[in-house]
Amino acid sequence: MSEARVRKIAVAPFLSVRDGAAAIEFYKAAFGAEALFRHDAPDGSVVCELGVGGDSSLRSE
Repeated sequence: MSEARVRKIAVAPFLSVRDGAAAIEFYKAAFGAEALFRHDAPDGSVVCELGVGGDSSLRSE
C-alpha cells in the first residue's frame, strides 16, 4: 500500500514600504524578525525577506 503524498503550499506576503532599511529595523525590534535575505541596491533601495516565528514575508521599496 502506498503512502499519500503531502504537498505543502505557502503564500508569502510582499509589502512595499518607504525607507526599507528603517522598516527592517522596526520589524526586528517590534517582532524579533530575522533578515533571511537582504539586498541593498546602489540607489539605496532595499529588498528583504524577513522571518518571524517560522513564517516569512518580503519587503521592498
